[in-house]
Amino acid sequence: MPSHLRRVGDLDPRIVTIDFAPEVREAFRDLAAALHFSDQVGADMLSIIREWAEGKKPTVQDVMISLPLMAQEAWEHINATGDKNAKAAWDNISSELLERGFTMENRRWMTGQGEPTSKAR
Repeated sequence: MPSHLRRVGDLDPRIVTIDFAPEVREAFRDLAAALHFSDQVGADMLSIIREWAEGKKPTVQDVMISLPLMAQEAWEHINATGDKNAKAAWDNISSELLERGFTMENRRWMTGQGEPTSKAR
């Protein structure tokens, strides 16, 4: 097996965390502010957006689940209200993710505990 495939195969989306670039976190802050009083965005989703803006490092699995739902709720708000600030904030998240991105950290499992540790490998 090629070495790059072996390395990818060793990554567990429940363990690997995402550290968004500062510009991406700022874009999440702008989105949280724009959606603060939205009837289309649930409190749980707004909490996730705020956590990511504050620097919480979600797992890859969390991002893969939450980001599409975040987009859906944000666009429901944008389409229902015509909120240009929310649209600009979402567009900024999209562009900053591509331009500035994120780093990943692979956490290791503690034997017998079934939960990842916060120690970097």
